[in-house]
Amino acid sequence: MKLISDISILINILAIFSLITGLIFNSKNNVDPKKKASLGIFIGISMTLYLLILGITILVGIINHNFLYLSLLIFIILPFIIGHFSSYSKVKLYTFYQILSYLGSLSILIFTRLH
Repeated sequence: MKLISDISILINILAIFSLITGLIFNSKNNVDPKKKASLGIFIGISMTLYLLILGITILVGIINHNFLYLSLLIFIILPFIIGHFSSYSKVKLYTFYQILSYLGSLSILIFTRLH
């Protein structure tokens, strides 16, 4: 369980890093479109890995009778809720919400890892 928790924490940090990088790149106007596209792919891959490893972490936590991991289920659903309400004009705001969501799941992962 510790290995899966560690991997989840690393993937979570990677996802936070990718979103912060995307937020910085999105605020600049003179960035090469190819670099923006590559960053978009990186964000998509990190988000997919995040959702996948979080799901695996929840399943293994339930199998090991550690039901605190079940609280991470909201963080699998939250990106889709945020995406439903987001618009291009408010992409920075909703990216910030997503970063906060990742930080929330990271704090739960670290808490459960330490206990």
